[in-house]
Amino acid sequence: MTNIIAIAPAIKRKRGIARLRYALLFILINIVSGVIVTQAVETDSGFLMLIATIVWHYLIITLNCFRLRDSGFSYIKSYISVTLLIYLYAIVEIGIEGFDCGGTGISVFLGWYFLTFVILMMAPTAS
Repeated sequence: MTNIIAIAPAIKRKRGIARLRYALLFILINIVSGVIVTQAVETDSGFLMLIATIVWHYLIITLNCFRLRDSGFSYIKSYISVTLLIYLYAIVEIGIEGFDCGGTGISVFLGWYFLTFVILMMAPTAS
């Protein structure tokens, strides 16, 4: 009997998230989640909107963690902690401002959201 593993050895290839793949996944997650949240708002389904928003941010934070890891960043827990603190601050600030879209909470949230995206787009992929 021949050993299948000896005939076709497993090729260990580390595939990271390159810039293009990161950008496409980021855009796809935002489009799909935006459509789901919009449909939840139109149907007055607050529970679906809440779940869709939580899943949306979970996917974005996870995608950012993969990109950080592939860029050689070793303090992933720090990124997660800072991101959750900024999200919490933004939610509290939005509530204090009466859900004003031009307020500080939205600016802080969107600033962090897109600043992280731009920085991770410019970050090199570790080889």
